[in-house]
Amino acid sequence: MKRPSLYLALLLLLTCAKEDSQSPNNPPSQIIKQYTITPSAGEGGSVSGGGTFDSGSKVTITAIASSGYIFSNWSDGNLLIERIITIDSDTELEALFEIDCVYWQYEVPDWKKTSYELFDIIYPEKYLQVGSLLNNQWGNESGEYGFNVIVVDYNNDGYRDVIGFYNDYSNFVAYPQDYLGYERKKMIRFYKGTCGGDFELDEENDSNFLGTVHGRKILLGDFNDDGYVDIFFISHGYDNSPYKGEFSKAIFSNGSGGFYDTEYPEFVSFYHGGASGDIDNDGDLDLVVVEGGRGKSLVYINNAGSLTPSTELIDQDLVRSMYNAELFDLNLDGYLDLIMGGHDWWSPWSTTYDTLPLVVYGDGQDFIDNEYQRLPEANVNRQGLVSNFEFYDLNNDGKVEIILTRTGDGLGEETNLPWNERNFYRDWSVQVLELIGEVYVDKTDEFIDSYSGTEPWIKFTKIRDKDNDGLMEMFNNVNPYNDLDNYLEWKIIGGKLIKQ
Repeated sequence: MKRPSLYLALLLLLTCAKEDSQSPNNPPSQIIKQYTITPSAGEGGSVSGGGTFDSGSKVTITAIASSGYIFSNWSDGNLLIERIITIDSDTELEALFEIDCVYWQYEVPDWKKTSYELFDIIYPEKYLQVGSLLNNQWGNESGEYGFNVIVVDYNNDGYRDVIGFYNDYSNFVAYPQDYLGYERKKMIRFYKGTCGGDFELDEENDSNFLGTVHGRKILLGDFNDDGYVDIFFISHGYDNSPYKGEFSKAIFSNGSGGFYDTEYPEFVSFYHGGASGDIDNDGDLDLVVVEGGRGKSLVYINNAGSLTPSTELIDQDLVRSMYNAELFDLNLDGYLDLIMGGHDWWSPWSTTYDTLPLVVYGDGQDFIDNEYQRLPEANVNRQGLVSNFEFYDLNNDGKVEIILTRTGDGLGEETNLPWNERNFYRDWSVQVLELIGEVYVDKTDEFIDSYSGTEPWIKFTKIRDKDNDGLMEMFNNVNPYNDLDNYLEWKIIGGKLIKQ
């Protein structure tokens, strides 16, 4: 009788234990479900957040717009950039972005400034949309920044446009004495900048006007006083024997989106450099164009929007060997001064540097019988050819330094040597001049750490805060997108140009 009693006791014990585990104070464990939220981004941005979470969790996801874009909305229509989602199912959401047109717009310049102030070196990120105009590569046809192509907002919409033509370098050989090469002129191309940094062909203006045989420098300014920029093309013609030269031309805005052109065929010479500014202080923009010594350098006086050229307003003897020029008020007297340079020697048979660069001080009228001073010789041997000028107060003393870029001068070399055996236009150097008393003195060593190199000669430079880091940079006009090896840049740090 003892065995049945033992079984009964065990049964009662197990029954009581089961009832205790299911009592209201001890509910059975439950499995908590998890869900995944997967955010993604459309073109122009990225997202943060997302993952796998317990049901009921609150999860933050954020849309992050890239430069040049703004957040539009999520794929479910929600407009919050940062949103909190309570998870109750697997969820996929896409952040959508659109182009920020304001990002791509720039302040329209004061077109009444000098061409030196208005000139800038800008290669748009999407430069390939304008074909090879901004490729800066040699070939039968070449677009060269500052020579015959420029980036400029010519329609005042805040987007930078591209305008210019090709220089034709095909069959670049000597020709008979009567050769002008006018058949080489190419049509001027117009591309309008749009939202997003894109470009579209300007159907109204494109290919309506001939360019020049060999564009050498572009001058900008509102010459006809309509509030829009006009463009003057300096040209020296076919750049080989017989060097007959060419006449320059301008295209003027008509104030309603179009242009008209004006040519100056009565003045043909090897025009090479120049600048625009209010030479006679009457409130409008004039021009000076130099050609090195054939007696045809010109001052264009602005008469009610019409540019009238004259050889009588500039000292032709002083302009001898001067192939590049700028206008800048160096002595702060209210009159624009003429700074010129070119070949520091007069002829291929010269043995001395007898035509050094110079400053001709303006008097608010012309450049005849004005005070002037010659500038120092090159600081680097055999670099006696001036290609460009900059002006900047490096030491913050209230007076700007003159910064010259130079290249090989070929002085004393046989002119019939092959180009690759000559020093002419080979390599580059920079020279910095400081005004000490009333005389400019070479202070290159004090103001720049690296001032010569073997890259191609420097055609143009610009000084501005290019990367918005609070420091000014000086850089050359090489396209950094496709020719980084020849791109040159200095930062102004502690009053000195430091090569990057």
